Amino acid sequence: MNIQEAYQDFKEKNGQSTINPFKQRTSLQNRLYWRRLEEISKQGFFNKRQFSSFSWHIYCKQNIMPIEFEDKKGKIITKYIELPDGSTSLVSTSKMCKKSFADYITAVEAYGAGLGVNFSENPNESD
Repeated sequence: MNIQEAYQDFKEKNGQSTINPFKQRTSLQNRLYWRRLEEISKQGFFNKRQFSSFSWHIYCKQNIMPIEFEDKKGKIITKYIELPDGSTSLVSTSKMCKKSFADYITAVEAYGAGLGVNFSENPNESD
């Protein structure tokens, strides 16, 4: 199952994103994102190895973050930024609008679930 299929499967089984995308993006979203990455780092194995939450953050940006998304100003941007030498780097997830970031967290959760990660309850659901 590829990442897109896992994401669709997760959404069908668990509903939409675990964050209300209509509220302004807050530090609660960031805390949930890093909590999920920490849970993946503690429970998930990739090629029989475990990795830090920061390693998973970079991996997810490269492999799960959509190539294009809506930024905080409502503009569709790419996840790549061109550097002066012609190479590219990835933009920060902080550029994502609240809905794009919520969808991204859901995709990260779907990927983690595919690795067998059992996520804790979302402490933000009542927010």
